[in-house]
Amino acid sequence: MISRKILTSLISFNGVSILGNALTEFAIPWLILDMTGSPAYVGILLGFKFIPVFLSSIIGGGLIDRFGSVKTSQYSDLLNFLAVGLIPLLFIYDQLDMSILVVLIFLSAVLDSPGRSAKDVIFATQLDVSDVAREKANGFNSLVESAMDLCGPLLAGILISLYGVINLLWFDAFSFLIPIIGLLLLQKHLAKPPRQENTQNLREFLAGFRYIYQHKETAIIVILSAIISMALSVLLFLYLPIFANQILQSPIDQGIIMVFFASGTMSSTLLYTFLGNKFDYRNLLSFGYAGLALSIIAINFATSLWPFAIIIGVMGLFLGFSGPLEATYLQKHVPENLRGRVFATYGGLRQLLVPISMPIVGLYLEYMRPMNTAPNVMLYMGLLLLAGGGDLQRKI
Repeated sequence: MISRKILTSLISFNGVSILGNALTEFAIPWLILDMTGSPAYVGILLGFKFIPVFLSSIIGGGLIDRFGSVKTSQYSDLLNFLAVGLIPLLFIYDQLDMSILVVLIFLSAVLDSPGRSAKDVIFATQLDVSDVAREKANGFNSLVESAMDLCGPLLAGILISLYGVINLLWFDAFSFLIPIIGLLLLQKHLAKPPRQENTQNLREFLAGFRYIYQHKETAIIVILSAIISMALSVLLFLYLPIFANQILQSPIDQGIIMVFFASGTMSSTLLYTFLGNKFDYRNLLSFGYAGLALSIIAINFATSLWPFAIIIGVMGLFLGFSGPLEATYLQKHVPENLRGRVFATYGGLRQLLVPISMPIVGLYLEYMRPMNTAPNVMLYMGLLLLAGGGDLQRKI
């Protein structure tokens, strides 16, 4: 029987790993801006960071089956430690240039998705043989994840202000060693998951794509989700760091803005959990898309800290229930025997636009409409989402 201490330890290690990823996502744009002052470089390098997220949805699923969940988790954190740790090391010795940085950024992300999935598998396997209520354990695990997402950006902003981005990256790199060492110490006490057959990931992905293509309403949901993912990724990882660096000139202000966003997301997720069944999910989904679109449009006109923070908090409110609603829609409409491949394809396609949009927006912000001239990037993305949401409303 798996003890509560082991489950608590796994939740803690998962939280530290999530915190490390949050620190990396915050630090990298600031490092690039410190080195080059160029939004174009930020966009190009972040585009490379998001390529593995898309690729892992197609070819990454078999890693856990091949190597096991514990080793996959450890490999992911070890690669993060090496890739992130090399950045400040090479910087100190004046050997870090953009070509090396793009490789290290790519490597830091290449096993993120399989690593996160592996941690989920480890935790679920231990729950199967424990006497702890599944609802309570999952709730506590989600609470820790949300706390790391909430506190990570603010902590990163404070550490950059006090010690600089290079010292933050040292702290970040060594944080990835904690879950590696923790799993090594716990490994002999962990229950082993049942052996899985290796899956043909590309074939499954294409089967899911065919289903989505043949069902137009589902295809619209996927397209809108991809637009939302693109807009939020551009906003949180590109637009916001440049805004905080060039306009607010404060990493702490960026951390405060991210706290507002995470608070909005957590609040609406809790509300949906208790009240979501009282509303028609299709109408609520259309309402969520419209609210997201309008708040994305509004962010384009925010030129100081508190308007930006309030608008992004409202955006988080709409996002917090839009995500669960998309899951509800897919669960209700996709046949049970196709869910695995369709859900995996959905997860990959919703990330497809992110690595494409990052360099385009970065180049736009540098050469066409710099940040101090109301660049209208978020305005265009919000209008695109608003048009797509209107099309969905007509279809349903």
